[in-house]
Amino acid sequence: MVTIYWICALVGGAFMVLQFLLTLMGFDHDIEADVANVDAVNAVHEGVGVGQISLRTIVAFLTFFGLGGLAANEGGWDPAWTLLLASGLGVGAFYGVGWLMLQLHRLRSSGNIDIKNAVGAQAQVYLTIPARKSGAGKITVTVQGRSVEFKAQTSGEELHTGSACRVVSVLGPDLLLVETAT
Repeated sequence: MVTIYWICALVGGAFMVLQFLLTLMGFDHDIEADVANVDAVNAVHEGVGVGQISLRTIVAFLTFFGLGGLAANEGGWDPAWTLLLASGLGVGAFYGVGWLMLQLHRLRSSGNIDIKNAVGAQAQVYLTIPARKSGAGKITVTVQGRSVEFKAQTSGEELHTGSACRVVSVLGPDLLLVETAT
């Protein structure tokens, strides 16, 4: 069993050092398999906050399984307790790293603005909007916490620069329909 612990500790440790060095050089991609759609695995993972198996989690398991087994063996523990400790440390590292990666993944943001989120928002006319959809002006509106400019049209009377308006609907990928704010 000591040979297995050594192999796991060396292979896992070597991959962990390699991952660290590659991350320092900018190659921080991880190989992962999304298991969120597998009901049995999903039920287990949802409870502990892990939704994917990745190379990092497997490396963490191998490293801590091997190191825990070697440490318990050196301490003179019974082989059954050594295996239990090694397995516990490996599983703990697996779920711990998985949970940390999930938390880091949640911090990511695409930065894309969804124009549909502007509907209903108050805005200010930036460039005069011609009456009865005869042309487009521009508005400034806060969407998803960011101040953004969009082209805009109105069904009513002309809206002058600086006037307040409300976004009614989306007319195109970068065109909104607005009305005078009430």
